[in-house]
Amino acid sequence: SDPEEERFRERIHHMYQESERVQADRQQEQQEYRRHLAEMSRLQKELERAMEEKKEWEKTKKQSIQLKEENFALRADHQQSLERLEHTKQALSNQMALQNSLQREIHSMRGIISTHEDQIQQMQVVLKESEHVRRKLHNTIQELKGNIRVYCRIRPPIPGEEGKPREVFSPLTDETSLQLQCGVKTATGADAVKSHQFQFNRVFPPAATNLEVYEEIAQLVQSSLDGYHVCIFAYGQTGSGKTYTMEGLSKKQCTEDHTRGIIPRAVTQIFEAAQEMDAAGWTFQLTAQFVEIYNEQIRDLLADPERTKLGEKHEVKHEKRSTTITNVKVVPVANPENVYELLEIAFQNRSSAATQCNDHSSRSHSVFTLNITAMNPKTGQQTNGVLNLIDLAGSERLNSSGASGDRMRETQYINKSLSSLSDVISALAAKSPHVPFRNSKLTYLLQTSLGGGSKTLMFVNVSPLAEHANESLCSLRFASKVNNCEIGSARRTIVNTV
Repeated sequence: SDPEEERFRERIHHMYQESERVQADRQQEQQEYRRHLAEMSRLQKELERAMEEKKEWEKTKKQSIQLKEENFALRADHQQSLERLEHTKQALSNQMALQNSLQREIHSMRGIISTHEDQIQQMQVVLKESEHVRRKLHNTIQELKGNIRVYCRIRPPIPGEEGKPREVFSPLTDETSLQLQCGVKTATGADAVKSHQFQFNRVFPPAATNLEVYEEIAQLVQSSLDGYHVCIFAYGQTGSGKTYTMEGLSKKQCTEDHTRGIIPRAVTQIFEAAQEMDAAGWTFQLTAQFVEIYNEQIRDLLADPERTKLGEKHEVKHEKRSTTITNVKVVPVANPENVYELLEIAFQNRSSAATQCNDHSSRSHSVFTLNITAMNPKTGQQTNGVLNLIDLAGSERLNSSGASGDRMRETQYINKSLSSLSDVISALAAKSPHVPFRNSKLTYLLQTSLGGGSKTLMFVNVSPLAEHANESLCSLRFASKVNNCEIGSARRTIVNTV
């Protein structure tokens, strides 16, 4: 049993060793397993990282492809931009060449224009001088023929007339003619337009200023200093600009150059000319009077209030080419300011009222008279000149003026006196042996001016509005009749005092 036991023990020992070896192998296998697990975990992580890197790479690749595509598109756009830039550069070059060519042409044209402007300016000077000579010769002819000169003035539109139809007058082709367009009814009752042609010594468009108007009559005013009887009167319907032409816009400031009318300008010219002639030994005495004819009664616009209340009568008297009015205040004047003061008094006293034709219609004929006595002791000569400046009351039909009561009575008297003036002109034009000067106070007062021996000029003032076309036509027809009227050559009044 001992050997058995010994073998058993050996076997047990061997089994124990085998068990330890197995245990050791098992531990080794477990370590190997854990190592494999760790390796697998590491590989898993590397795989995951590789997968992430792959995704990132694919993303980068995709972006790279997109960038390549964008870069390709940008290259294409860049190429197109270069082509457009080259085209623009070429166009700009062409434009610069064209601009340089145009600048050369402009420079050349400027030289040509400058030359033409010089030629035009020279021609305008020649034309102006020729026109001045023509007018002077024409006026001389008119004076020799003894015709009454007629100037027509078309007033400009005034505030409040903006929406009213105008264009009654056709554009002026020269400075002496005009054409009036009037609406008429045909035989069938249809509306039509009829043209009327007129020719005068001078026609002033609406844009003409008082200064331009006065420059045309300055020589006529000068004649009164030389001993002639000069008469200038304004005719036309109410609101046609007569008072503005004769007196100006501002009555309180007659010295304002852009508003002064014929009366204040004539006064200034006469006194300036008198001062210049003083150096040649001439001395002057000037007296002024201002009256109006209202309802066929003469009223003194310069009379003292006390004398006005007495109701003094004034009568016209003609003696040896001179006209006087009884009981009228005659005021010596030594300078223009004296006359302006008298004008202001007269403006305040003149009769005026509102009608449908004009808000401030003159209801009388006003007559400003400046008597000029010039003496030269060296030569023993004395001249007696007279300057009559007349603003006639507005011609208007009763149905146009809307007058009633006193206004209607005034209108009737105005129209009667203007009708008498027309009769006188007709008689003079027909060279009738009897001229009805005594039919009205107006014509009787103008007898010396219209009857011969005087230099007479009439302004016919007309409105540009279509609604006044018929009134304008009547005024122009009357003016045309006046223009053809011969009153005889003007005579100078000279007295030898030696």
